[in-house]
Amino acid sequence: MAKERFQSVTLNEEINLDFYSYQNNSLIDVESIQKIEIYFLDPSQVSKTNPQGRRIKQVIQPGSITNIATGHYRTTIALDDSLFEVGNYIDVWYVKFNDYDPKYIKIENQFVVSTDLRETWDKPFVYDITFAFNPKKIMLGSKKYLKIQFYPTIPIEKDILDRFYFNLKTTQNLYIRIEQIEGCGYDSGFREMNIKTEPEWDEVEVRGDNEAYYLLDTTENGEYPLGIYTVQFKILLDGQEILSPKFYLQVLD
Repeated sequence: MAKERFQSVTLNEEINLDFYSYQNNSLIDVESIQKIEIYFLDPSQVSKTNPQGRRIKQVIQPGSITNIATGHYRTTIALDDSLFEVGNYIDVWYVKFNDYDPKYIKIENQFVVSTDLRETWDKPFVYDITFAFNPKKIMLGSKKYLKIQFYPTIPIEKDILDRFYFNLKTTQNLYIRIEQIEGCGYDSGFREMNIKTEPEWDEVEVRGDNEAYYLLDTTENGEYPLGIYTVQFKILLDGQEILSPKFYLQVLD
């Protein structure tokens, strides 16, 4: 399975390179994407005329770019070690946002290809994690991301902290469970149809060292009507299953 640009990616793996287009805080499709250029930032090529040491590695044509959803585009590339090498990269997207734009605009993003490190340790890692999330109140009829933050309480060795963040970003084993509190819905009929008596654990997208995001849909077609909910998080890491306390979330009008 392909990894994301914010995860630890090594040679001979696949990586998803995503591009998002917004207008007035809403996702919107672009007119066209001409190509994507992949550059390696080569320290040996740094000069006055090339201060980043850019060296072209690959050019992605429109046929290899997928419109995943409104305003969301993706190409997946294989990091074959016959072409790619360990280091920093820039992917440059040539985009026209409107049909009347005179030329393509260059949008730059970054990703890193890391070394495939392995390590051993003489004892298991023990984690205690503090969770938090926002917002805790959401208006009915909206789609909004919950921003989830998690802070490990770990012995003072920095290498253990680094391992925690590396492992979690690599495995993406962070989950959320949301359950409506019975009797706290405003429309009892609607509540009975939609209440999750045994809610499933849903995967959460980890995007940074201690941040993750989960899209909550309270529109007519969504799963969350007016009411009060419990929210709980779970991390699976190094053979451990770490549960958060239950928090509270309100959907209101």
